[in-house]
Amino acid sequence: MSIESNHISFKGEDVIFRLSVVNSSGAAQNVTGWTFAAQWRRTAEGTAATLSYTTGTGIAINDATAGVVDVTIPDTDTDGIANGEFSYGVKRTNAGSEAVLAHGRWTFLKDIVR
Repeated sequence: MSIESNHISFKGEDVIFRLSVVNSSGAAQNVTGWTFAAQWRRTAEGTAATLSYTTGTGIAINDATAGVVDVTIPDTDTDGIANGEFSYGVKRTNAGSEAVLAHGRWTFLKDIVR
């Protein structure tokens, strides 16, 4: 089951999006051996991802037994994108077990201090 959550961050700042994966009972899900992908698009129907990360390249399992996964958005990845709202999703990508774990809207605001 996917969790919907909306976020706001400034362009040009380092962001760690921490995801706590739970099972259908609401208890922490052990994610040992799981792989993940995360993407941000201008619209959910958009054909090209503005930001894209996978396990080992921006996504790290922080605590496998507690189901904690970190998606790191480096400051340089958002420097050149447009201000405004994007649709995002985080998905488990293991063959036969694909599942969207989180989704929503992410607003990137113009950095005031440059």
